[in-house]
Amino acid sequence: MALAVAFDTLKFAHHLRKGGISEEHANAITEAIKEASIDSDLATKTDVRESEQRLSAEMREMDQRLMVEIGAARTEAKAEIREVRVEMREMDQRLMVEIGAARAEVKAEIREVRVEMREMEQRLMVEIGAARAEAKAEIREVRAEMREMEQRLTIKLGAMLTVAVGAIAALVKFL
Repeated sequence: MALAVAFDTLKFAHHLRKGGISEEHANAITEAIKEASIDSDLATKTDVRESEQRLSAEMREMDQRLMVEIGAARTEAKAEIREVRVEMREMDQRLMVEIGAARAEVKAEIREVRVEMREMEQRLMVEIGAARAEAKAEIREVRAEMREMEQRLTIKLGAMLTVAVGAIAALVKFL
């Protein structure tokens, strides 16, 4: 951007000479300032305004692009959240099915154990009944044997008494 400034070089050189600078120096200074202003990259107010407008337009475009990208990211995030929720519901359903199956298995095992316990109880009751019957039979046998033994002892005791009475009677006769 070359700066095109309206610059009155004669008037400027005149002011320098009035200030005590030689004409040669005044002309050299004036020429140097003139060249510096032509070759410089100084921005004018118009240049600054144009740059501001371009930057504002670029910022609006960037803002619009960012809003579009943010919208797309939100849409993607919402879709992902929906997918995760669906997966969670499916997992929940699978787990509920597995829990139900596990419960059914445990209940079936409990029923089997209860059946086994009842069968074992019945076998034990039969064995206890058989043991009681055997014990009662043995007790009857022992009682029968005791009665027989009592009868034999009674007979023997009767025979011994008879012998003793006969011996006493014989002794009494002889005495």
